This record gives sequence, structure tokens and C-alpha cells, in this order.
Amino acid sequence: MKGKLWPFCLSVNGRMKMLRLDIINSVVSAIFTIIVSVLALVPGNTTLTVLGGVSGCVAAAFCMADMFLIGRKLRLNPSGP
Repeated sequence: MKGKLWPFCLSVNGRMKMLRLDIINSVVSAIFTIIVSVLALVPGNTTLTVLGGVSGCVAAAFCMADMFLIGRKLRLNPSGP
């Protein structure tokens, strides 16, 4: 299995597909994190619940930043690493 995947991972097409999968992964994780953190913020009863919701929103912002930076890399330098 390693012999088959190794040339694909080192090729330009392989890197592009992996970067696109990274963008999809960032989008899905950001949406999931936003949903969970908003649901944690709705009751807002305890300090720890609010702290968890806010930290979830910060994590979602990092996921979106990752998505935008990977997309920018793909647009500016599509053939290189």
C-alpha cells in the first residue's frame, strides 16, 4: 500500500487534492464547532458553560482562518508546496 500511495503524495496533483481535503475539513469542523458553541451559549447558566461556548467560538474562528489561508495558498501558488 505504501508503494502505491507514495508517488501520489509527492506529486503536484496529490498535494492539491490533499489541500482541497484540508479546506473541506476546515469548513466541516468550523460549522460543527459553531453549532456546538452556540448551543453551549444558549443556556448561559454557569461560568464554565459560557467559557466553553466562547472558547468554541474562538476555535471556529481558527478553523475559518485556516480555511482562508489554505485557499489563499491554492490561489496564489497552485503548483508548488
